[in-house]
Amino acid sequence: MDRGMNGLADQLPSRSRLGWWVFVLLLGLAVAYVVGSFIGLVVLGLFGYYATRPICDRLRSVTGSRHLAATLTALSVLVPILILFVLVGLRLFQVVQREFEGGEFVDTLVGRITGVDALPMEQRERLVSVLSNPSSVFDAGGSF
Repeated sequence: MDRGMNGLADQLPSRSRLGWWVFVLLLGLAVAYVVGSFIGLVVLGLFGYYATRPICDRLRSVTGSRHLAATLTALSVLVPILILFVLVGLRLFQVVQREFEGGEFVDTLVGRITGVDALPMEQRERLVSVLSNPSSVFDAGGSF
C-alpha cells in the first residue's frame, strides 16, 4: 500500500513548483488583461505598420538609406493627418465662433480652461498687455 502512495507522490508536483505555477498563471492573467485593454491600439499599430511597409520599401529603393526612407514614410503619413486635424480644428472653431457671436461665451470658456479668471484684476490686465505687446517685457527690463 505504501508503494502505491509513493508512486503517486512522485508523480505530483512539489508544493514549491505548484506555487510557481500559480504565480505564472496569475501573471499571465494580468498580462492578458493589460493586452486586452489596449487591443485596439495594438491592432491599429499593426495596420499602420503593414500599410506603410510598401511605401518604406519603395522609398528605400529610391534613396538607398533605411533611416531616410523610414523618416520620409513617417512624414508622408503624419503630415496629411496633422493637416487634417488642423483644418478640422479651425472649422470647429469657426462654427463655435459663429454660434456664439457675442464672444462672451468663448471668453468665459477660455478663462475657465486657462484659469485666467482666478488671477487678480491687476495681474490679468498685465497679462493681457504682455500678450498684446510682448516686446513690452524687454522694455521694462525683463521683470514680469
